[in-house]
Amino acid sequence: MPRKTLVLASVLLLSGSAAGVNAEYKKKVDEFRDNHTKERFLQDFNKERDWPVKGRRADRIWEYFNEQLDNGRVNFLDDGSVRYSLPLSDFLAPYLPEAVLVPLEATFKAGRSVHYMALNAIPESLALHFDLAFEVASDSGALHGFVAVSLGIIILKWFIFRFTDGISPSQRKMQQETRRRAAEYLKKKDL
Repeated sequence: MPRKTLVLASVLLLSGSAAGVNAEYKKKVDEFRDNHTKERFLQDFNKERDWPVKGRRADRIWEYFNEQLDNGRVNFLDDGSVRYSLPLSDFLAPYLPEAVLVPLEATFKAGRSVHYMALNAIPESLALHFDLAFEVASDSGALHGFVAVSLGIIILKWFIFRFTDGISPSQRKMQQETRRRAAEYLKKKDL
């Protein structure tokens, strides 16, 4: 019986990806889509940029924008403009080749799908608080700082373990013991 419940819950979560979107929001989305084609959206987007975005990068931005529209993550402001997020791959595009960005964006998209399902599974008021907290953290730079510090720690840890036997004495002792056992194994194998 629990297996059926789990399957049913999974189907409901997957089928209702925009369950948290209300009728008023859907109406605004329909109006926006009637008045904005991909070309017009990118034209408006490029007005605010120093250099125009085109090609696959523009396609990723358009796809991500539509994903946000479908999942209730675009804010329609009183002046008729919209507020939305850009995909992380857009920020990485100047630094990484397209061959790296495509699988990276596919990975991010899978993660966002789980994120949207989780937000749609909780009450709308709680989801709004989460969105607000995320927006404040992003606008203040705290989120970017957290990501930068986390990447720095990962890189530092890689360098430490790549070129040394570890930080603590117990790590160094364990690495030395591992090398000793590997040498013994290789000697026995050669006999």
